[in-house]
Amino acid sequence: MPDADLRAFERELNEAVRQVEAKLVEVQRQVALFVYEQVVANSPVGTGRYRASHTIAVGAPDETVHPGLAAPDGAGEAPVISAPSMAEARAELASLKPFEVVWVANALPYAEAIEQGSSDQAPGGVYAVAVASAEARFASADL
Repeated sequence: MPDADLRAFERELNEAVRQVEAKLVEVQRQVALFVYEQVVANSPVGTGRYRASHTIAVGAPDETVHPGLAAPDGAGEAPVISAPSMAEARAELASLKPFEVVWVANALPYAEAIEQGSSDQAPGGVYAVAVASAEARFASADL
């Protein structure tokens, strides 16, 4: 095979790899954002601290925890604080590269208890439900 043919084949192969990697990253981004959105939306809310402490990060978990908020004058419900927005989540994933790990996490000490069903608002947990929803939605993702 002449050198020119080998170089052309190499270029075609490299382009095919680039296209597959780009599609992989796009599907991974869509799945991660869907899971994040589901986790935030399905979080039990008292003070909003649990919901606000969900994070999305690339490479390693973000262990940011938001402080609890007291109810005004000790009466009524505490104000609800919110998790980073979907725009912030998309920005976090903007530079995602093929095969990088995306973390959706909550570092609160009681997050695991909520996941084990301790909340009447989320008896099936939050993350397990979000992952099951993502599996159903993306089971036939076209790579």
